[in-house]
Amino acid sequence: MEQSEHAQAVLAWRESLVTLNDTHFFELLRMYLGEIKTPYNKQKLIEELSAFLRKDENVQMIVRLLSLNDILILSAIKILNFPTQEKLSRFFSTDFSFAELYERLMNLEERLLIYRRTEQKQIRFVLNPLLAPKIEPLLSVSVLMPSGNFSGTKTFMCEPNSIFFASIFSLFFHHKDLCKSDGTLKKKGENLAAAVFPFMEQPDGKEFFHLIFEGLKNLQLLVQSGSDFVPNLERWKQFAALDDITRVCYLCAASCARFTNETLQKYAQFVFSICSTVPDGGFSYPVLMRLALLQNEKAPETFSLKKGRLASLLQDIKPAKSEINSENKTNDAPADNSFSQTVELTSIIQQIIKMKLLIEADGVFVKSNFFNTALYEHNSNVKTETQELLKGRLSLNPDFSAALIPGANLSEMLPLMQVLCITRFDTVPVFEISRQSCSNAFDCDISVAQIKQILQSAVSYEISQSVEFSLEEWEHSYNSVMLYKGYVLKVDKEKRPVIENSRQLKPFLTAVLADGVYLFNFADDEQASELLRKSGLEYIGAVKTVKPERHPLPFSALRDGQTLVINEPERQFLPKNERDNLLNSFYAELENKHLPEEQADGLRSRIRRKIIVNANQLRGESVRFERIEASGMDFLGKVHVIDHAISTGSMIEISFDEESERIVGTPVGIEKSEGDALLKLCVEPEKKVRIISVSKAGFIKRIRGAIFKEI
Repeated sequence: MEQSEHAQAVLAWRESLVTLNDTHFFELLRMYLGEIKTPYNKQKLIEELSAFLRKDENVQMIVRLLSLNDILILSAIKILNFPTQEKLSRFFSTDFSFAELYERLMNLEERLLIYRRTEQKQIRFVLNPLLAPKIEPLLSVSVLMPSGNFSGTKTFMCEPNSIFFASIFSLFFHHKDLCKSDGTLKKKGENLAAAVFPFMEQPDGKEFFHLIFEGLKNLQLLVQSGSDFVPNLERWKQFAALDDITRVCYLCAASCARFTNETLQKYAQFVFSICSTVPDGGFSYPVLMRLALLQNEKAPETFSLKKGRLASLLQDIKPAKSEINSENKTNDAPADNSFSQTVELTSIIQQIIKMKLLIEADGVFVKSNFFNTALYEHNSNVKTETQELLKGRLSLNPDFSAALIPGANLSEMLPLMQVLCITRFDTVPVFEISRQSCSNAFDCDISVAQIKQILQSAVSYEISQSVEFSLEEWEHSYNSVMLYKGYVLKVDKEKRPVIENSRQLKPFLTAVLADGVYLFNFADDEQASELLRKSGLEYIGAVKTVKPERHPLPFSALRDGQTLVINEPERQFLPKNERDNLLNSFYAELENKHLPEEQADGLRSRIRRKIIVNANQLRGESVRFERIEASGMDFLGKVHVIDHAISTGSMIEISFDEESERIVGTPVGIEKSEGDALLKLCVEPEKKVRIISVSKAGFIKRIRGAIFKEI
């Protein structure tokens, strides 16, 4: 079966040669077989080229001349699903400009390492099956994602652990009027948060807090009540049931935008998979982007929208520049708004960095110390007793301040946070018990007896009498003036027993305000009407009903085994100095032939492009002189290059000066006039036509057309 598949692959490669137009076909054959004499037979010539590639000495030289960039691109072609030119442009957007990548792909084609195959009405790159067995041992995921050299740990000024989330809960539970009507913090709210959380005064601290705030709102952990945002206790209970790493992954995803539950889970899983894959040595930014694209290959539905929602929400985010391997020249890739997946992936990587799940250190991004610890606990399912127990962690002081030692479970701390108001978040956070904090607890129907029980569960000694006395005094004061919101029911004397003895109504009875006057906490008019009818009372309701609030679905667990396996290549490529020595040996051989200068220049170009792998290819008669570039004041030369590109269907590269960005595209036409000519250029990858003055162009170069190009 394997032999059959290999034979089919070879047949597909041979067919791709047959479909070439004569110009491209003979250009390719001359480079490897020398001058082609007539009459000729294409099938026989292709067989001769195949025989050239079956010679071990030729194959060995082709493999030995592979550079890091060659292996980088070949690895992507091998590993990516359906590697089209567009996908490769996205994949290497932080490594090569479009012009550079195009030229490298063309070079790999003319070196016969890859070819193009049309499948599903799209053109994809494929490894040459005659060379693949020798090339593939050099290719692997680790080539695409080399680890950095960072050693040690990296900690952000604030770790999003259980005590941090408990303190956030306390802040918004006990303080009101912190937000504007649009959901952003007021100046008052921001000042209070900065006073409670000192890290906000540090670089990136304020941005980090605002991302947390946005994430909590989008997760519906903080819900709008008037102009305020208050904790949704039931949602917090769901959130507290998660482990540390699942919490921060969901929060990071939600800090981008508000999603449906299904989409939120996909984004959170993506965050988890990306961060988990990063090795201890770290990844550079370009490698992080490659990782994101490769990870998305495993779950493409995460970013499958034609116009990504996250992309539109975060379109102003730009990737940070980063240095990469010395053999890889870094260039900014031209923007392409059609690549919505790339924009979304870039945005989520930026959110991961801003949320400090990955922290920059020595030019690479590494997992934060918090994420590393949380990942270990998640993978090994380790939870020590000290991480579960709240008992003995709270210290109550005579001035009603309280210090809480970190490490307890968030689920156990939530009831305590309804009593304690955060005043300072530090290594050991400081809280206070006050009349107001207890009043907020009473508002949630927490009695003094329950407050005592909550406090007692957190201290290792008996609560002092002064604390108990103050709690009881505050409850008495609270109950002395009551403000209710609900349904007031007034009934005649003879019907009061029906109300007071009704099992249907009793769960909703909040208070008896006076004889025959009852306060109920029905959810809406519809529920009130139905329950009153069931109790035996005649009730006619004429108000419009309000649908009950829908409770959010619980958080889904994040799946293990979604991280990318980074395997090492079976073989290593030659160092650059050894490759240079091989090329120099061909240059020396060429000089000994004393060929005419035009022929020698053509052969030097082939050596430089690594097409020459055997000294027998150094044949002067195989060179056809052609001018492929012109610059400066050479107006006629530039027009000639454009005309030739149009006639051969080639692309051209244009720059206006040394500092300007290179433009690459296909010339559509040229209109000549006195003293100038206007070029119509379909620019890649945007596919937009631009009008360019030829006289103003500083440099024009015809890019060698794709050897395996669909004509």
